[in-house]
Amino acid sequence: MQRAEAVVLRMLFKFAAKVGYIQDAHLPDVEVPRVLPNARPSFEASEFTKLEQMSQLRLSDFELNEHVRRDRAILHAYIMIAAYTGMRPTELKNLNWGDVLGYRETKDKQIGLRDIRIQCRGKGKARRFVPLKAAVPWFDILWMFWTKAMKADPADADPVFATPTGKRLCSVKKSLSELLKAAGLLTDHRGMRRTSYSFRYFYISQQLIAGVNVFLLAKNTGTSADMIDRFYADVKLERMHKELRPEWHDRTLVTEESAG
Repeated sequence: MQRAEAVVLRMLFKFAAKVGYIQDAHLPDVEVPRVLPNARPSFEASEFTKLEQMSQLRLSDFELNEHVRRDRAILHAYIMIAAYTGMRPTELKNLNWGDVLGYRETKDKQIGLRDIRIQCRGKGKARRFVPLKAAVPWFDILWMFWTKAMKADPADADPVFATPTGKRLCSVKKSLSELLKAAGLLTDHRGMRRTSYSFRYFYISQQLIAGVNVFLLAKNTGTSADMIDRFYADVKLERMHKELRPEWHDRTLVTEESAG
């Protein structure tokens, strides 16, 4: 809060100087507090597996009506696509079928032969990136739901995440919170609440642990290498766990000399 107020004050003083209310030499020095790096509320790999299994378990309930089963299936597809693409919630909401490049032309082929790209749009920013192939089958589920509800294939301008009437699905906040509670994963070990953003953090963390180049990962996720370096330092430590456990070959020698 203090940082936001300081930024606003600085902007006001600069505007006052620009229109001539005060001279540049009289501009007060407003210090903006530095944002301290803080690990984002993500998932451990085992936690994500637990969440996936809970989602599947909830889908297998035979007493579900068709509407609830559809909502839970859409949520499951959302989780898997978010985790295997690293897209921001706004980018997922804005995603249209025409943005899933190569999907329409290859949807009838085997998964191994399908190589899609995604172009996405957030708040004033757009990018094209390479998703993991594990995301592809979940687009199939969403395509199936669309064709079943609308009795036709989706057009390029139609939303990937849609309601039964074909309107854009704006949020999964409520249903995701219910699933996270059911899995005992609503908060991380620090008590920080997980949100749909947590799947982006999970994707970045897993890619770092897998050894993906930081600069390529930053480009693919639409962020900077500096941001990844600041907010994923603990993940980088995990990535370097072998280097942090060297053999202390001289320790025995030093111990023997001390004893002699």
